[in-house]
Amino acid sequence: MADNNGSEKNVRETIALLIVIFSTVIVAILAGVVISIAAQDTSNGADKAIDIFKTILPVFTAWVSTVLVFYFGQKSFEAASRSAQQLVGVAAQRAQTAISEIMRDVQKTVVFRMESGEEETHISQLRDLLKQQTRVTRLPIVDAADKPKYMIHVSALDKYEVNVKGGAGHTLAQFLSAQREGGVGYGSGQGFVTVARNATVADAKRLLDQHTSCQDIFVTERGTADEPLAGWISNIRLEEYLTA
Repeated sequence: MADNNGSEKNVRETIALLIVIFSTVIVAILAGVVISIAAQDTSNGADKAIDIFKTILPVFTAWVSTVLVFYFGQKSFEAASRSAQQLVGVAAQRAQTAISEIMRDVQKTVVFRMESGEEETHISQLRDLLKQQTRVTRLPIVDAADKPKYMIHVSALDKYEVNVKGGAGHTLAQFLSAQREGGVGYGSGQGFVTVARNATVADAKRLLDQHTSCQDIFVTERGTADEPLAGWISNIRLEEYLTA
């Protein structure tokens, strides 16, 4: 197959070179004829020759350009096609990777553990943890047994504290209640989806696509929210992995 492609490429390149040489010769001959006629000082003949030359040259040039554009366009199309096929192949291969291989390990990321319930947890506690970090915009929340409970986006806290008087001093329970009244949830199936450690990237993406309100994937051993959190991955990280 490689030899056939190479032979076909050589044939096309040879044809293109011959066309360029043939075109140059024809244009030179036409120009020589016009100059010869003009040199004989026959005004009518010279004018007619020049008119013919002006008519033929654009048509001839357009034909040559069309042939060359086809050749180089075909070559570019084949290169783009090969590149696209390679990208599709890479994406398909990465889609079969285990989600545990690309997740953020729970031991190496910022997670808030509620030692008690939502009523005793204050928004200020979440803020205190976030202040110790840089460029953290999402905060997984687990209970005392490390089971995933919520995924809170910092932008949601910012908006709440601006719009609700005294919001910064409220408990997590007050925040969650106010958000539920507005039709927004942060728990399983609303703020995050859960998959097993051995689930593939494709499995995780398919589940995330089915829950349009979720932007995060939590990973546990068997894929339920009733067991300790092992890691998580954002929708952005997932897309970057598939398209990089």
